[in-house]
Amino acid sequence: MIAALCAVALLGAPQETVESSWAGFKPGTSITVRSTKTWKDGGQETYEVTQRIVAVDANQVQFEFRHSSGGVSRRGEDLRFEMEPLPQPPIEEKVLGTSEVKIGQRSYECTQIELIRTEFPQCGNSPGKSVTVTVLCRSSEMTANGGVLRRTDRTITHLKGGGPRDERSSEQAVLRLDDPMKFGGRSYSCVVVETRTTGSPEVETVWKCPQIPLGWGRWYRTGLSEHENGRIVTEIDQRMTSVVIVR
Repeated sequence: MIAALCAVALLGAPQETVESSWAGFKPGTSITVRSTKTWKDGGQETYEVTQRIVAVDANQVQFEFRHSSGGVSRRGEDLRFEMEPLPQPPIEEKVLGTSEVKIGQRSYECTQIELIRTEFPQCGNSPGKSVTVTVLCRSSEMTANGGVLRRTDRTITHLKGGGPRDERSSEQAVLRLDDPMKFGGRSYSCVVVETRTTGSPEVETVWKCPQIPLGWGRWYRTGLSEHENGRIVTEIDQRMTSVVIVR
């Protein structure tokens, strides 16, 4: 992909403070994730990892990891850290109108917003241009997923002088707004979001649950063609099987 190989020439931006998804949780808080891979030539591989907070101070959280294979490891993570965000080019914004989106048995009115972002990648001595057109359908009736019920992205990258051109597009849709997931006797409300890439069989479905660490309860990808150790992975299903929260 051209876009993946080219750096974008933009002005720098000031650093911003990013908060860890584990901020606000105390020692004893833990999650267990079960990951299942499906291979094209048949069979599956399943393993579990439990991540537990063992200590927290003003700046860092310490974790213990227990693997289903029997391995145990530890790692620290800053609760708040400074990072330099990717510089953002100017964005043209235009309201296209309103529409209705039906989710379940309810219809939501949303405003369609078009965002056009132009970048100038530097690929060797052949600078080009990359244009991304994003159309959001945003509703003021909900806050989940940033209020975005539908989203389409289309990016065209090409080089000067008629060089190779790369075009990609994807569509994202909220499938369900209140899909409960239950852990340890407690139910958490999750938003189910599906993303499809045009021209690819790959489909990504995420159960976004902002109340729990990491912010998701299930992450499912199908239609894959990922090479790993000489084999091809066609499906990856990651599920929280246990969530224990201490605040």
